[in-house]
Amino acid sequence: MRYHAWTYDLTGCLKGAPRSAREPNFRLESFPLLPIRAEALGPFVFVNIDLGAAPLHAYSGPVLEIIAESGINLDTLELYSREAWQSPSNWKTMLKNYLECYHCAVAYPSFSAAIDTREEKYPLTAHGWFSSQVGQVRPTALEGRSQVKI
Repeated sequence: MRYHAWTYDLTGCLKGAPRSAREPNFRLESFPLLPIRAEALGPFVFVNIDLGAAPLHAYSGPVLEIIAESGINLDTLELYSREAWQSPSNWKTMLKNYLECYHCAVAYPSFSAAIDTREEKYPLTAHGWFSSQVGQVRPTALEGRSQVKI
């Protein structure tokens, strides 16, 4: 593996760096790659630089079961698009906007026409380190004739 012409072996040991022989007291063994922990959760890979942290399953709980019960098969998902954006805002305020849906029928009528966002049908459930929100597709949306009544 090479990084800015520094070459490491597969165990993370620095094998060579340009002009390092000219640097006084430069020792290759003083610059190893730091160990990390990588764990898989379904098709996703999570990297943790804190080797003393609890394992991923301690945080993920039943997330894979919740996803499967919602009808999503993670093994068949394909990347549709990728976007990067920044928002000069308080992240907590932005997150809150995704954790309730009492405003959805007004602000997102096409979403609410497709997904039943009534409180009793669109529950927000806390699971320790994560929350889930699962909504069912309206039968009328599947039939192509959906409308939302506020």
